[in-house]
Amino acid sequence: MTKFIWPLLLCPFFLSAQYQFQRLNHLDQIRQNADLYNTDVDFHTSIAPFNRTEIHQTLGYDNTPDLKFGYQQWFWRKLFDESLVKLQGDNYELRIDPVINLRYGYDLTDKSIPYTSTRGVTLEGKLGKNFSFTSTFLENQARFPVYVADFAKTYNVVPGQGFARDFGGDALDFSMASGEISY
Repeated sequence: MTKFIWPLLLCPFFLSAQYQFQRLNHLDQIRQNADLYNTDVDFHTSIAPFNRTEIHQTLGYDNTPDLKFGYQQWFWRKLFDESLVKLQGDNYELRIDPVINLRYGYDLTDKSIPYTSTRGVTLEGKLGKNFSFTSTFLENQARFPVYVADFAKTYNVVPGQGFARDFGGDALDFSMASGEISY
C-alpha cells in the first residue's frame, strides 16, 4: 500500500479552490441588487455569481433570505426552520441537515406513475473567515418516464446522477454525492 502512496506524496501539485457563491433565485437577486446598487455601496457587480463573504462584508449582513415558518415545537422547527444539528463557535460553524424529497407524476404516454423518493444528508461548515465546505449524499429510488428509463437501463446511469441498478422491476435505485470546498 505504501508503494502507491509515496509516489503521490512526492509528486508536486497545486490545489486550487473556489469561494462560496451566493445562490439566489431571480426574486432574491432583485432584492439583493437593490442593496448592492445603492450609491453608498462599493461593490463590483458585473461578474456573477457573487462571493458570499464579500457580500457579507460589504452589506454588513448575509443577504440570504430568512424564510422561517415560526414553529414553536422542536420537531417542526428542526424540520422547517433550523438545522437539525448546528455547532457554532468563534472560528467555526457546522450544520447537518436531512434531505427528503418525495414526488410523483403521471405519464400520458404509457399511463405509468413516475415517482422519486430521495433521502440523504447535507453537511455544511465554515472554518475561519475564508474556508467553507458543503457535502451532500443522496440515496434515490425512482420510476422515470419511458425515454429516461430506456436511457438509464441501456447505459446503467441516470442522467445527471450516477450509476443505476434495478429496483422493483421498472424502477431504478441510484445515489448521488457532491461536495464543494471554497477558500
